[in-house]
Amino acid sequence: MNKIFKISFLLLVAGALLIGCAGKDGAPGPTGSTGATGNTGATGNTGASSPSAVKYSYTLTFSSTATRVLYAGIPVIGANDLVITYVRYSANAGNPTYTPLPLDFGNARLFPEVDVYGNVWVDLVKSDNTVGFPTEAEGTYAFYSVVIKGTAGTPIARNSGVDYNNYEEVKAYYNLKD
Repeated sequence: MNKIFKISFLLLVAGALLIGCAGKDGAPGPTGSTGATGNTGATGNTGASSPSAVKYSYTLTFSSTATRVLYAGIPVIGANDLVITYVRYSANAGNPTYTPLPLDFGNARLFPEVDVYGNVWVDLVKSDNTVGFPTEAEGTYAFYSVVIKGTAGTPIARNSGVDYNNYEEVKAYYNLKD
């Protein structure tokens, strides 16, 4: 019986102590010291990068004897690269801007042809497809060709959100310099 009394007494004391702990919380104690530095985590996957672009600036002169003119200053063009050619043009006497080719103006049409060797041929023909040279378009024109380096399986134009018909947007997106 003595054993039952001792166990009952211990349970009673333990219960009283637990009930007595129901008071208000005290003020927070002081901040402890900084713990040891943990291990370095695993390296994450490399994220996708924006394609890079290079701008080539040149002039070409067209005449009745030179309706297809070559610019050969671009290095080899890769199979996934995008080449956009712009001409400095103004439809009115205002500020000329760089407009993408092909371009029809008056009775003339300018259009580019690009090969994998980096040759840009710009053709000047009559816009109505008749034979002959559009003499009103004779002269020297300033061009930009922008080569955007692509990667296999990643369509450049769809993913960037850039209007490639707007040279200023292309220039800003790819950080091209004038």
